[in-house]
Amino acid sequence: MGNATAMKNVGLCYEHGTGVKKSPSDALTWYRAAQKAGVKNLASAIRRVQPSTGVKTISAGTFRDEVIDNRHTSLVYFRGGDALSRVFDRVFDHVSKQFAGSLRFVRLEQSADTKALFERYGIKGTPAVLFFKGGRPAGAPLLGVRSKKAMAKAIEGMLKPN
Repeated sequence: MGNATAMKNVGLCYEHGTGVKKSPSDALTWYRAAQKAGVKNLASAIRRVQPSTGVKTISAGTFRDEVIDNRHTSLVYFRGGDALSRVFDRVFDHVSKQFAGSLRFVRLEQSADTKALFERYGIKGTPAVLFFKGGRPAGAPLLGVRSKKAMAKAIEGMLKPN
């Protein structure tokens, strides 16, 4: 198991850029090798570095890399632990599939660690979504639950060339 644990640790180094250049794809390779060699409970690590085909959950610590420095158009879902956020989860997941490849969909859970980000971007309630273009907010946050159709219309408007 020593080699398998070492593989996992190499994956961590690549994921976080510790002693090596940060590389999610290399981290994924090492995590999968460690999993194949017998390391358990690597599913969350693999999800963190796997290319997103849907919604990626991020943290305050990864917000800069995932949204600000990413430079792709992103739709950030500021999610609370309330019933409205649970309802909106289905809408957000649906539009992430509908617009896959057009923009990145990320989810930021409300917590003590993310409080400053919620405040910085004017998120006073959840659920809320905010478009980012070129690492900067594009427009005001959309607050509250929206239908799939309304979210799709908002996304189409944001994707139109200026």
